[in-house]
Amino acid sequence: MNRRGLTARPLSYREFLGFDQTITVPSGQSGYAWGADEWDDLWDDLVALRKAPDEYHFLGTLVVEARSGLEFLVWDGQQRLVTLGVLALAVFCRIHRLVERGIESDHNRVWAQRVWDRFVAEKHPVTLVEMRKLSLNATDDPFFRDTLIRLREPADLPALPRSNRLLYDCLHTFDRRLGELEDLRDNGEALRNFVFDTVADRTLFVSIVVRNEDDAIAVRNSVAEGGRRLRAGSWRRARRNGSHVYLAAAAPCGARGADLEV
Repeated sequence: MNRRGLTARPLSYREFLGFDQTITVPSGQSGYAWGADEWDDLWDDLVALRKAPDEYHFLGTLVVEARSGLEFLVWDGQQRLVTLGVLALAVFCRIHRLVERGIESDHNRVWAQRVWDRFVAEKHPVTLVEMRKLSLNATDDPFFRDTLIRLREPADLPALPRSNRLLYDCLHTFDRRLGELEDLRDNGEALRNFVFDTVADRTLFVSIVVRNEDDAIAVRNSVAEGGRRLRAGSWRRARRNGSHVYLAAAAPCGARGADLEV
C-alpha cells in the first residue's frame, strides 16, 4: 500500500521493536483499558501457538507516525502493544526471581538481560542513556516508568487511576499464568524462548505508517468503519508468506478465511 505517502506491511512484534525507536502513546490518548477477558484471550492463543509452529496470532492493524527517527507515535494499537510489553516484563520478572533464588544464576542473569534489552529498555550505543521501548500517555507513564518496570509495589494501589491498576493487574496476571506452565515456571531459557520465539516472532500486525496526525485519524476511522475484518479477535490465526497474510477466522467452523495483501 502506498497512497498519499502511506505505507503498510505485515510485521511481527519483534520486527516492529527492531526499528529501535521508542513506541510512544501520545499524551492525550486514552489510558490502558484492557482487562481479564482480553488478557485471557491473548494468553490462550499464545499457548495454542506453541503447538502450531506454522501459525501466527494476528493482532490487527497498527497506525503509527514516525517522529525524528527515534520515536513511533501510536495512534491505533496501543492496547495491544502495551499488553505485549507488559507480558514481556512478566517474563523478565520470573527470570529475575530465579536469579534471586540462586537457580542457575549465571545463565538466568544472561536471559533476563536479553529480555530486558529487547522488550523493556536498552542503553543507547553512543550516549549509554537507557531508552525505554514503551512510553505511555500522561496518566500511565509515571506509574509505568517509576513503579511497574522497576518491579516496585505501589504505595497505595486502590488510590491509583483505574488504568494504572489495570497495568498492575496485567503484569501479575501474566506472571501467574507463566507459573502455571510447568515447562516454563522455573526455566529461564524456556521463558526467554517463549517471549522471543512465540510472543515476539509469532504475533503479527499490519503496520500502517502515516505522515501526520490528520492521516492517522483518517486511517484509523477507515479501519474502524470499513476494515472491521482486520481487527484482533475476529481473525486470530494467520499464516504469513512475504507480503501476504492469510487469516483464519476465530469463529466456529464454517466461517470463511481471508487473504490480505499489503
